[in-house]
Amino acid sequence: MSQKFERGQIVRNPKQPDWGLGRVLETSGANKVRVLFDDAKSRLLNLDFVTLELVEGASTHSGFVSSFNFLTPLSNVDMSNVRSACELFISVMADNRPNSDDAGVARRVIQEMEKRGQLTTTTFRRLAHWCHTDGSVYQRGVDLAHDISRAIYGRVISKDEA
Repeated sequence: MSQKFERGQIVRNPKQPDWGLGRVLETSGANKVRVLFDDAKSRLLNLDFVTLELVEGASTHSGFVSSFNFLTPLSNVDMSNVRSACELFISVMADNRPNSDDAGVARRVIQEMEKRGQLTTTTFRRLAHWCHTDGSVYQRGVDLAHDISRAIYGRVISKDEA
């Protein structure tokens, strides 16, 4: 019998207890699932070879994965730190490429954090992309994006979360 999981469910791999609990990020086809575990690593698992257990009542668990919503910032976000990190990103990346607004993500972060207290899914995804982008023209922004992510979430967000 094939296992079925949905995005957001909390699971564990009984054969890998050191991974901790995991949150399903996505499903792929009938037999693959990407899971972000408490050890902060995401793994693409083939359910033909791995048996995961659904964890009921996981919201009371204090681990990294099960206690956080991907878009929910730290409860004690210091907006002055967020603003400073964003302003540095803007100053460095504003003229990074002609006819491109590479600093736009940082402007959106400031606007959304001040107005809503959290990022929209679109801005969250753009920030995650900046945290893990490659190519020499973008490298000056990667560490700065990490700083923004840490100021909001206390960690560098994963591209797999987006």
